Amino acid sequence: MISEYNQFCFIICTNDRLYLEECMKYISLLEIPYGYTIDILTIEGADSMTSAYNTAMRESPAKYKIYLHQDTMILNKYYLYNILKIFKSDEDIGMIGMGGNVHLESDALISCDLSKYVGNNMNKNIEKYISYKMKDDDYIYDVEVIDGFIMATQYDIPWRDDLFDGWDFYDLSQSMEFHRLDFRVVVPEQFGMEWCFHADDLTSTLYEYEKYRKLFQDEYAYDLQNYDLERKEEKIDERKYKTAQNRIKQYILLENYSKEFKNDIKRILDKADDIIKKHDVNEMSKFGYYIDHEIVPQAIYRVSVDIRRFHHTIIALNNELEKGLKSTIDDIKDFKDLKNKYIKCQFMLRRIEMDLPGQYKEEAMEFLTKDTISPFYISVILGNEYSMFSQTKRIMTELCQKYLEIGDVKRTNIAIELFK
Repeated sequence: MISEYNQFCFIICTNDRLYLEECMKYISLLEIPYGYTIDILTIEGADSMTSAYNTAMRESPAKYKIYLHQDTMILNKYYLYNILKIFKSDEDIGMIGMGGNVHLESDALISCDLSKYVGNNMNKNIEKYISYKMKDDDYIYDVEVIDGFIMATQYDIPWRDDLFDGWDFYDLSQSMEFHRLDFRVVVPEQFGMEWCFHADDLTSTLYEYEKYRKLFQDEYAYDLQNYDLERKEEKIDERKYKTAQNRIKQYILLENYSKEFKNDIKRILDKADDIIKKHDVNEMSKFGYYIDHEIVPQAIYRVSVDIRRFHHTIIALNNELEKGLKSTIDDIKDFKDLKNKYIKCQFMLRRIEMDLPGQYKEEAMEFLTKDTISPFYISVILGNEYSMFSQTKRIMTELCQKYLEIGDVKRTNIAIELFK
Protein backbone atom coordinates (compact mmCIF):
# COMPACT_ATOMS: atom_id res chain seq x y z
CA MET A 1 0.00 0.00 0.00
CA ILE A 2 1.37 3.40 -1.04
CA SER A 3 1.65 5.93 1.80
CA GLU A 4 0.29 9.45 1.35
CA TYR A 5 3.91 10.53 1.81
CA ASN A 6 4.63 8.90 -1.54
CA GLN A 7 1.80 10.56 -3.43
CA PHE A 8 1.61 13.53 -5.79
CA CYS A 9 -1.75 15.20 -6.35
CA PHE A 10 -2.36 17.58 -9.25
CA ILE A 11 -5.05 20.12 -8.36
CA ILE A 12 -6.66 21.99 -11.26
CA CYS A 13 -9.35 24.64 -11.02
CA THR A 14 -11.18 24.48 -14.35
CA ASN A 15 -13.98 26.08 -16.32
CA ASP A 16 -13.12 24.71 -19.77
CA ARG A 17 -13.07 21.01 -20.67
CA LEU A 18 -10.78 21.50 -23.71
CA TYR A 19 -8.05 23.15 -21.65
CA LEU A 20 -8.37 20.59 -18.87
CA GLU A 21 -8.07 17.62 -21.22
CA GLU A 22 -4.99 19.06 -22.92
CA CYS A 23 -3.36 19.86 -19.58
CA MET A 24 -3.97 16.27 -18.45
CA LYS A 25 -2.40 14.85 -21.63
CA TYR A 26 0.89 16.52 -20.69
CA ILE A 27 0.57 15.16 -17.15
CA SER A 28 0.11 11.67 -18.61
CA LEU A 29 3.55 11.95 -20.26
CA LEU A 30 5.38 12.54 -16.96
CA GLU A 31 7.80 9.99 -15.53
CA ILE A 32 6.68 8.94 -12.04
CA PRO A 33 9.40 8.28 -9.43
CA TYR A 34 9.61 4.63 -8.36
CA GLY A 35 7.36 3.86 -5.39
CA TYR A 36 5.18 6.96 -5.91
CA THR A 37 1.69 7.43 -7.32
CA ILE A 38 -0.15 10.40 -8.78
CA ASP A 39 -3.73 11.61 -8.51
CA ILE A 40 -5.61 14.43 -10.23
CA LEU A 41 -8.33 16.50 -8.57
CA THR A 42 -10.35 18.95 -10.62
CA ILE A 43 -12.65 21.64 -9.26
CA GLU A 44 -15.37 23.11 -11.45
CA GLY A 45 -17.64 26.07 -10.77
CA ALA A 46 -15.49 27.49 -7.98
CA ASP A 47 -16.22 30.91 -6.50
CA SER A 48 -12.52 31.72 -6.25
CA MET A 49 -9.11 30.16 -6.68
CA THR A 50 -8.49 30.06 -2.92
CA SER A 51 -11.81 28.36 -2.11
CA ALA A 52 -11.19 25.76 -4.83
CA TYR A 53 -7.67 25.05 -3.62
CA ASN A 54 -8.78 24.81 0.02
CA THR A 55 -11.47 22.27 -0.92
CA ALA A 56 -8.98 20.12 -2.84
CA MET A 57 -6.27 20.48 -0.19
CA ARG A 58 -8.61 19.12 2.48
CA GLU A 59 -9.78 16.30 0.21
CA SER A 60 -6.36 15.00 -0.84
CA PRO A 61 -4.12 13.18 1.67
CA ALA A 62 -1.10 13.45 -0.68
CA LYS A 63 2.01 15.01 0.82
CA TYR A 64 3.02 16.64 -2.46
CA LYS A 65 0.34 18.84 -4.03
CA ILE A 66 0.74 20.61 -7.36
CA TYR A 67 -1.70 23.46 -7.93
CA LEU A 68 -1.76 24.47 -11.58
CA HIS A 69 -3.81 26.45 -14.07
CA GLN A 70 -5.76 24.50 -16.67
CA ASP A 71 -3.71 26.25 -19.37
CA THR A 72 -0.35 25.15 -17.91
CA MET A 73 1.35 22.35 -19.84
CA ILE A 74 4.23 20.56 -18.08
CA LEU A 75 6.96 20.06 -20.68
CA ASN A 76 9.68 18.40 -18.62
CA LYS A 77 8.82 14.72 -18.19
CA TYR A 78 11.10 14.64 -15.12
CA TYR A 79 9.17 17.42 -13.38
CA LEU A 80 8.10 15.10 -10.50
CA TYR A 81 11.65 13.81 -10.02
CA ASN A 82 12.93 17.36 -9.89
CA ILE A 83 10.49 18.81 -7.37
CA LEU A 84 10.91 15.71 -5.18
CA LYS A 85 14.68 16.22 -5.22
CA ILE A 86 14.24 19.88 -4.21
CA PHE A 87 11.81 19.12 -1.40
CA LYS A 88 13.99 16.32 0.00
CA SER A 89 17.08 18.55 -0.13
CA ASP A 90 15.70 20.74 2.67
CA GLU A 91 12.64 20.16 4.84
CA ASP A 92 12.33 23.95 5.23
CA ILE A 93 11.41 24.29 1.55
CA GLY A 94 7.64 24.63 1.59
CA MET A 95 6.71 25.64 -1.94
CA ILE A 96 8.23 25.52 -5.43
CA GLY A 97 7.29 27.68 -8.41
CA MET A 98 8.57 27.87 -11.97
CA GLY A 99 8.84 31.66 -11.90
CA GLY A 100 8.84 34.34 -9.25
CA ASN A 101 10.29 37.52 -7.81
CA VAL A 102 13.37 37.50 -5.61
CA HIS A 103 11.67 40.31 -3.77
CA LEU A 104 8.56 42.36 -4.20
CA GLU A 105 8.42 46.14 -4.05
CA SER A 106 5.79 47.81 -1.89
CA ASP A 107 3.56 48.25 -4.98
CA ALA A 108 3.14 44.42 -5.03
CA LEU A 109 3.62 44.08 -8.81
CA ILE A 110 5.17 40.73 -9.63
CA SER A 111 7.76 40.61 -12.43
CA CYS A 112 7.53 44.33 -13.17
CA ASP A 113 11.31 44.43 -12.84
CA LEU A 114 12.61 41.45 -14.81
CA SER A 115 16.03 41.75 -13.19
CA LYS A 116 14.33 40.43 -10.04
CA TYR A 117 12.19 37.78 -11.79
CA VAL A 118 13.75 34.32 -11.89
CA GLY A 119 12.74 31.11 -13.60
CA ASN A 120 11.41 30.42 -17.04
CA ASN A 121 8.07 30.34 -18.79
CA MET A 122 8.35 29.64 -22.50
CA ASN A 123 10.92 31.96 -24.02
CA LYS A 124 11.42 32.29 -27.75
CA ASN A 125 14.17 29.66 -27.94
CA ILE A 126 12.21 26.60 -26.93
CA GLU A 127 11.60 24.13 -29.73
CA LYS A 128 10.74 20.77 -28.27
CA TYR A 129 9.16 18.81 -25.49
CA ILE A 130 12.15 18.78 -23.15
CA SER A 131 13.47 16.41 -20.52
CA TYR A 132 15.87 17.54 -17.83
CA LYS A 133 16.66 15.79 -14.55
CA MET A 134 18.25 18.01 -11.89
CA LYS A 135 21.77 17.42 -10.66
CA ASP A 136 22.93 17.83 -7.06
CA ASP A 137 24.65 21.13 -7.73
CA ASP A 138 21.87 22.76 -9.78
CA TYR A 139 20.83 26.11 -8.41
CA ILE A 140 17.56 27.09 -6.79
CA TYR A 141 16.59 30.67 -6.01
CA ASP A 142 14.94 31.78 -2.79
CA VAL A 143 12.12 34.11 -3.75
CA GLU A 144 9.60 36.25 -1.94
CA VAL A 145 6.68 35.28 -4.20
CA ILE A 146 5.99 32.84 -7.02
CA ASP A 147 3.77 33.07 -10.07
CA GLY A 148 0.61 31.00 -9.64
CA PHE A 149 0.50 29.15 -12.96
CA ILE A 150 2.05 26.18 -11.12
CA MET A 151 2.74 25.92 -7.39
CA ALA A 152 4.02 22.71 -5.73
CA THR A 153 3.87 22.26 -1.94
CA GLN A 154 4.96 19.67 0.62
CA TYR A 155 2.99 21.18 3.50
CA ASP A 156 -0.70 22.08 3.72
CA ILE A 157 -1.23 25.72 4.64
CA PRO A 158 -4.75 27.17 4.24
CA TRP A 159 -5.26 29.55 1.33
CA ARG A 160 -6.56 32.96 2.40
CA ASP A 161 -10.11 32.70 1.07
CA ASP A 162 -11.16 35.15 3.78
CA LEU A 163 -9.40 37.94 1.85
CA PHE A 164 -8.74 36.81 -1.72
CA ASP A 165 -12.17 35.66 -2.86
CA GLY A 166 -11.54 36.16 -6.58
CA TRP A 167 -8.86 35.20 -9.10
CA ASP A 168 -5.97 37.57 -8.36
CA PHE A 169 -3.17 37.67 -5.76
CA TYR A 170 -3.94 34.22 -4.33
CA ASP A 171 -0.43 33.13 -5.39
CA LEU A 172 1.40 36.08 -3.84
CA SER A 173 -0.66 35.70 -0.68
CA GLN A 174 0.17 31.99 -0.37
CA SER A 175 3.87 32.77 -0.82
CA MET A 176 3.64 35.21 2.09
CA GLU A 177 1.76 32.68 4.24
CA PHE A 178 4.58 30.16 3.79
CA HIS A 179 7.15 32.81 4.74
CA ARG A 180 5.15 33.69 7.85
CA LEU A 181 5.68 30.10 9.01
CA ASP A 182 9.40 30.34 8.16
CA PHE A 183 9.27 28.04 5.15
CA ARG A 184 11.38 28.70 2.07
CA VAL A 185 9.72 29.48 -1.26
CA VAL A 186 11.96 28.62 -4.20
CA VAL A 187 12.29 28.59 -7.99
CA PRO A 188 14.76 26.23 -9.73
CA GLU A 189 17.18 27.40 -12.36
CA GLN A 190 15.88 25.84 -15.57
CA PHE A 191 18.89 26.54 -17.77
CA GLY A 192 16.95 28.08 -20.63
CA MET A 193 14.74 24.99 -20.90
CA GLU A 194 11.35 25.79 -19.44
CA TRP A 195 9.84 22.94 -17.48
CA CYS A 196 6.33 24.28 -18.07
CA PHE A 197 4.45 26.35 -20.61
CA HIS A 198 1.71 28.70 -19.44
CA ALA A 199 -0.55 29.52 -22.37
CA ASP A 200 -2.43 32.16 -20.38
CA ASP A 201 -5.06 32.18 -23.12
CA LEU A 202 -7.78 32.61 -20.54
CA THR A 203 -6.05 35.71 -19.26
CA SER A 204 -7.90 37.39 -16.44
CA THR A 205 -9.52 40.62 -17.53
CA LEU A 206 -7.92 42.13 -14.40
CA TYR A 207 -11.14 44.01 -13.61
CA GLU A 208 -10.58 43.36 -9.89
CA TYR A 209 -6.80 43.30 -9.92
CA GLU A 210 -6.52 46.73 -8.29
CA LYS A 211 -8.96 45.76 -5.53
CA TYR A 212 -6.91 42.70 -4.58
CA ARG A 213 -3.60 44.53 -4.97
CA LYS A 214 -4.73 46.98 -2.27
CA LEU A 215 -5.93 44.13 -0.05
CA PHE A 216 -2.57 42.43 -0.47
CA GLN A 217 -0.69 45.63 0.40
CA ASP A 218 -2.78 46.14 3.53
CA GLU A 219 -2.44 42.55 4.77
CA TYR A 220 1.25 42.11 4.03
CA ALA A 221 2.66 45.63 4.51
CA TYR A 222 4.96 44.50 7.32
CA ASP A 223 6.06 41.40 5.40
CA LEU A 224 6.88 43.44 2.29
CA GLN A 225 8.96 45.84 4.34
CA ASN A 226 10.90 43.23 6.28
CA TYR A 227 11.41 40.24 3.97
CA ASP A 228 15.11 39.60 3.37
CA LEU A 229 16.14 43.18 3.99
CA GLU A 230 19.64 42.85 2.55
CA ARG A 231 18.11 42.22 -0.88
CA LYS A 232 16.08 45.43 -0.84
CA GLU A 233 17.46 48.27 -2.91
CA GLU A 234 18.13 51.53 -1.14
CA LYS A 235 17.80 53.60 -4.30
CA ILE A 236 14.62 53.84 -6.31
CA ASP A 237 15.07 53.51 -10.05
CA GLU A 238 12.90 56.33 -11.41
CA ARG A 239 12.29 54.68 -14.78
CA LYS A 240 11.14 51.45 -13.20
CA TYR A 241 9.07 53.36 -10.67
CA LYS A 242 7.24 55.20 -13.48
CA THR A 243 6.66 51.92 -15.33
CA ALA A 244 5.06 50.44 -12.22
CA GLN A 245 2.90 53.52 -11.68
CA ASN A 246 1.66 53.34 -15.29
CA ARG A 247 0.64 49.72 -14.77
CA ILE A 248 -1.26 50.66 -11.64
CA LYS A 249 -3.07 53.43 -13.54
CA GLN A 250 -4.17 50.84 -16.12
CA TYR A 251 -5.53 48.56 -13.40
CA ILE A 252 -7.46 51.44 -11.87
CA LEU A 253 -8.86 52.31 -15.30
CA LEU A 254 -9.97 48.71 -15.84
CA GLU A 255 -11.62 48.69 -12.43
CA ASN A 256 -13.49 51.91 -13.21
CA TYR A 257 -14.65 50.81 -16.67
CA SER A 258 -15.23 47.13 -15.93
CA LYS A 259 -19.04 47.28 -16.18
CA GLU A 260 -18.93 49.18 -19.47
CA PHE A 261 -16.31 46.79 -20.87
CA LYS A 262 -18.31 43.73 -19.89
CA ASN A 263 -21.45 45.11 -21.55
CA ASP A 264 -19.59 46.03 -24.75
CA ILE A 265 -17.90 42.63 -24.97
CA LYS A 266 -21.23 40.84 -24.50
CA ARG A 267 -22.87 43.00 -27.19
CA ILE A 268 -20.10 42.26 -29.72
CA LEU A 269 -20.02 38.52 -29.00
CA ASP A 270 -23.83 38.22 -29.13
CA LYS A 271 -23.74 39.87 -32.55
CA ALA A 272 -20.94 37.53 -33.65
CA ASP A 273 -22.92 34.50 -32.47
CA ASP A 274 -26.00 35.65 -34.39
CA ILE A 275 -24.03 36.15 -37.62
CA ILE A 276 -22.30 32.76 -37.34
CA LYS A 277 -25.63 30.99 -36.84
CA LYS A 278 -26.94 32.61 -40.04
CA HIS A 279 -23.79 31.57 -41.94
CA ASP A 280 -24.04 34.87 -43.79
CA VAL A 281 -20.52 35.34 -45.18
CA ASN A 282 -21.16 38.89 -46.43
CA GLU A 283 -22.52 40.04 -43.09
CA MET A 284 -19.62 38.35 -41.35
CA SER A 285 -17.11 40.21 -43.55
CA LYS A 286 -18.87 43.52 -42.85
CA PHE A 287 -18.79 42.90 -39.12
CA GLY A 288 -15.13 41.95 -39.43
CA TYR A 289 -14.48 45.31 -41.10
CA TYR A 290 -16.23 47.03 -38.18
CA ILE A 291 -14.07 45.17 -35.64
CA ASP A 292 -10.97 45.94 -37.68
CA HIS A 293 -11.55 49.68 -37.65
CA GLU A 294 -13.64 50.35 -34.55
CA ILE A 295 -12.69 47.69 -31.99
CA VAL A 296 -9.07 46.72 -32.67
CA PRO A 297 -7.70 50.18 -31.72
CA GLN A 298 -9.48 50.08 -28.35
CA ALA A 299 -8.44 48.54 -25.04
CA ILE A 300 -11.46 46.25 -25.20
CA TYR A 301 -9.71 44.29 -27.98
CA ARG A 302 -6.76 43.60 -25.69
CA VAL A 303 -9.07 42.62 -22.84
CA SER A 304 -11.25 40.11 -24.71
CA VAL A 305 -9.54 37.03 -26.11
CA ASP A 306 -12.92 35.93 -27.53
CA ILE A 307 -13.24 39.06 -29.68
CA ARG A 308 -9.74 38.39 -30.97
CA ARG A 309 -10.63 34.79 -31.82
CA PHE A 310 -13.62 35.94 -33.86
CA HIS A 311 -11.58 38.66 -35.59
CA HIS A 312 -8.79 36.23 -36.53
CA THR A 313 -11.34 33.79 -37.95
CA ILE A 314 -12.80 36.56 -40.14
CA ILE A 315 -9.33 37.48 -41.42
CA ALA A 316 -8.79 33.85 -42.42
CA LEU A 317 -12.28 33.59 -43.93
CA ASN A 318 -11.75 36.53 -46.29
CA ASN A 319 -8.54 34.99 -47.61
CA GLU A 320 -10.12 31.55 -47.95
CA LEU A 321 -12.96 32.96 -50.06
CA GLU A 322 -10.51 34.82 -52.28
CA LYS A 323 -8.46 31.65 -52.93
CA GLY A 324 -11.45 29.33 -53.33
CA LEU A 325 -10.67 27.20 -50.29
CA LYS A 326 -13.22 25.49 -48.11
CA SER A 327 -14.27 27.93 -45.41
CA THR A 328 -13.17 27.72 -41.78
CA ILE A 329 -16.76 28.37 -40.71
CA ASP A 330 -18.21 25.47 -42.75
CA ASP A 331 -18.18 23.17 -39.71
CA ILE A 332 -19.00 25.91 -37.17
CA LYS A 333 -22.60 26.34 -35.95
CA ASP A 334 -22.23 29.11 -33.36
CA PHE A 335 -19.69 31.14 -31.41
CA LYS A 336 -19.04 28.29 -28.97
CA ASP A 337 -18.00 26.10 -31.92
CA LEU A 338 -15.75 28.88 -33.22
CA LYS A 339 -14.07 29.30 -29.84
CA ASN A 340 -13.53 25.56 -29.34
CA LYS A 341 -12.10 25.12 -32.83
CA TYR A 342 -9.67 28.02 -32.34
CA ILE A 343 -8.51 26.66 -28.97
CA LYS A 344 -8.07 23.11 -30.27
CA CYS A 345 -6.12 24.40 -33.25
CA GLN A 346 -3.77 26.19 -30.84
CA PHE A 347 -3.31 23.00 -28.83
CA MET A 348 -2.51 20.93 -31.93
CA LEU A 349 -0.03 23.51 -33.21
CA ARG A 350 1.64 23.52 -29.79
CA ARG A 351 2.02 19.74 -29.93
CA ILE A 352 3.90 20.07 -33.22
CA GLU A 353 6.05 22.89 -31.85
CA MET A 354 6.93 20.81 -28.79
CA ASP A 355 7.43 17.70 -30.96
CA LEU A 356 5.26 15.60 -28.66
CA PRO A 357 5.74 11.85 -28.97
CA GLY A 358 3.78 9.38 -31.08
CA GLN A 359 0.01 9.51 -31.14
CA TYR A 360 -0.19 13.08 -29.77
CA LYS A 361 1.61 14.53 -32.77
CA GLU A 362 -0.21 12.25 -35.22
CA GLU A 363 -3.54 13.41 -33.79
CA ALA A 364 -2.40 17.02 -34.23
CA MET A 365 -1.45 16.49 -37.87
CA GLU A 366 -4.73 14.77 -38.64
CA PHE A 367 -6.73 17.61 -37.08
CA LEU A 368 -4.76 20.46 -38.70
CA THR A 369 -4.97 19.04 -42.22
CA LYS A 370 -8.77 18.76 -42.24
CA ASP A 371 -10.24 20.57 -45.25
CA THR A 372 -11.99 23.13 -43.00
CA ILE A 373 -8.67 24.33 -41.57
CA SER A 374 -6.77 26.43 -44.08
CA PRO A 375 -3.17 27.68 -44.07
CA PHE A 376 -4.65 31.18 -43.66
CA TYR A 377 -6.39 30.14 -40.44
CA ILE A 378 -3.23 28.52 -39.11
CA SER A 379 -1.19 31.53 -40.17
CA VAL A 380 -3.31 34.05 -38.28
CA ILE A 381 -3.24 31.91 -35.12
CA LEU A 382 0.53 31.53 -35.31
CA GLY A 383 1.35 35.06 -36.42
CA ASN A 384 -0.98 37.48 -34.62
CA GLU A 385 0.56 39.95 -32.18
CA TYR A 386 -0.78 38.03 -29.17
CA SER A 387 0.63 34.69 -30.33
CA MET A 388 3.09 32.86 -28.07
CA PHE A 389 4.38 30.54 -30.79
CA SER A 390 8.06 30.82 -31.63
CA GLN A 391 8.78 28.01 -34.11
CA THR A 392 6.27 29.07 -36.76
CA LYS A 393 8.37 28.18 -39.81
CA ARG A 394 9.19 24.73 -38.47
CA ILE A 395 5.52 24.10 -37.71
CA MET A 396 4.48 25.13 -41.22
CA THR A 397 7.29 23.10 -42.79
CA GLU A 398 6.00 19.95 -41.08
CA LEU A 399 2.42 20.80 -42.11
CA CYS A 400 3.54 21.29 -45.72
CA GLN A 401 5.09 17.84 -45.66
CA LYS A 402 1.78 16.45 -44.43
CA TYR A 403 -0.16 18.36 -47.13
CA LEU A 404 2.10 16.78 -49.75
CA GLU A 405 1.61 13.32 -48.26
CA ILE A 406 -2.15 13.63 -48.70
CA GLY A 407 -1.71 15.17 -52.18
CA ASP A 408 -2.94 18.68 -51.34
CA VAL A 409 -0.69 20.78 -53.59
CA LYS A 410 -2.90 23.88 -53.38
CA ARG A 411 -2.66 24.24 -49.60
CA THR A 412 1.05 23.39 -49.77
CA ASN A 413 1.71 26.30 -52.16
CA ILE A 414 -0.36 28.71 -50.06
CA ALA A 415 1.49 27.71 -46.89
CA ILE A 416 4.89 28.11 -48.56
CA GLU A 417 3.87 31.56 -49.82
CA LEU A 418 2.72 32.63 -46.37
CA PHE A 419 5.89 31.53 -44.56
CA LYS A 420 8.64 31.79 -47.15
